Amino acid sequence: MYTELKNFLFEEAHRTHTQLYAIVDSAVDGMIDGHFESDEPKKQILYRDEEDRRTLELKAPHLIVLEKEHPFTERLFKEGYGNHWGCFLFSKENLPTLADHLSNYTKVYSTEHQQDVYVRFYDPRAMGQYFPLFDKEEAKAFFTYIEAIAVEDAKNPKVLYTYSLHKQSEQIQREEKDLEAMV
Repeated sequence: MYTELKNFLFEEAHRTHTQLYAIVDSAVDGMIDGHFESDEPKKQILYRDEEDRRTLELKAPHLIVLEKEHPFTERLFKEGYGNHWGCFLFSKENLPTLADHLSNYTKVYSTEHQQDVYVRFYDPRAMGQYFPLFDKEEAKAFFTYIEAIAVEDAKNPKVLYTYSLHKQSEQIQREEKDLEAMV
């Protein structure tokens, strides 16, 4: 199934003339950063604040450029998919531009807590609850540099959801793909 998923995502990137990225959540699995050391993909941390970058790097989300035959890509599909490591993005933007844009969404001010709190929008378990909170303007702003986001179903990794901005309604739409049907 992982080979089919990988092939599907890279074929979709090719079809849409986009780069395939992943946001990988280092907080989910301590082994993720170990993968970076040995395979070092092109990546950028998504925390904007320098102190956050320094103190939380090992638990921070990283935006990673995925290359089809890279060892890290293989590990991500085999070990991370189904384990809530993050999500996949399709974008025409370069790594620094997209990382800068996504950094805007990692922290929000909580009136309940009277302070900034981290938002793990890239977590497959949270995405289905996160996007419905967006109004049209927020949805349009979020998807400014993103063509689509693909994420595993939090309870059934055999299902892949794709989120994108519907151009006419400016609402976030979700499509479901059965990965078993690709086998």
